[in-house]
Amino acid sequence: ARRGDHRKAESLLEEMISLSDPQCQPSIHSFASVVNALAKSGDIDAVTRAKEVVRKVEELEYVSPNSILYNSLIDCIVKSGQHNDNASEAEEILLRMEEMHRSGNSHVRPNSYAYSMVLTCCARSQAPGAAERAERILINMEDLYTEGLSD
Repeated sequence: ARRGDHRKAESLLEEMISLSDPQCQPSIHSFASVVNALAKSGDIDAVTRAKEVVRKVEELEYVSPNSILYNSLIDCIVKSGQHNDNASEAEEILLRMEEMHRSGNSHVRPNSYAYSMVLTCCARSQAPGAAERAERILINMEDLYTEGLSD
């Protein structure tokens, strides 16, 4: 993944998932590395494939999603530039992170990096209402910070 070969990283991840040996099961860092490689790839279907990687994590019992994984997915969305409404996609992931954290998942905590990436999407968006969306996200970020639920 570090060398930018996202296809090889994806293939290796699939192979690790299919092995029955628990010592060969991929860690959350393995999954996040593949999502990061996809974000850097520039492939037109990178976001779709990154979402599939995240979906696998959410389904597997031996690994749990964390902020790093979701931040990597948001980063992939930001870098894709292929979607007409990537700001709403990025915001959707951010809202999922907020909900997971409120529900007691301490491993998924939206941080300033996540918020700044979503705000970047809003700033680049040509969609109507993008400025209002950014303002709403910023107000929500401030509220969560005040409540101690974000850094």
